[in-house]
Amino acid sequence: MKIADDKVVSMTYTLKIGDENGEMIQEILEDKPFVYMFGQGGLLPEFKKQLAGKSAGDSFEFILTKDNAYGEPKQEYVVAVEKKNFKGEDGSLNEEMIKKGEPITVQDSEGYPLQGIIIEVNEETVVIDFNHPLAGLDLYFKGTILD
Repeated sequence: MKIADDKVVSMTYTLKIGDENGEMIQEILEDKPFVYMFGQGGLLPEFKKQLAGKSAGDSFEFILTKDNAYGEPKQEYVVAVEKKNFKGEDGSLNEEMIKKGEPITVQDSEGYPLQGIIIEVNEETVVIDFNHPLAGLDLYFKGTILD
């Protein structure tokens, strides 16, 4: 059976930055394959296009350029937030929550979660980058369709 919309697909793959010689950032193995309902969102459109029509046992290998992946980082997604917004329940500043390099989840004005990385901690503000962590990178995928 070929991969098509509304079919459950399982696969293994490695994901590297740039090309086959790049730094590995994710490896999905047979004991815990990536399983998803094809055509139901959640996949980069170009990733979906590369897999459409493949069958169990088929291998794949391709590069998604940054333009077909997460695009270029956008400066407007880097935001300075006042430190006073990081107070704990007791009203004191939660220093453990605001360390450079740490991931952080905050809520937007409508209550939706946003994930970012703290890139700078200043006296009055915390600078958070809400760009996708893979923005600006070409992505190399190599794997096998299991089922």
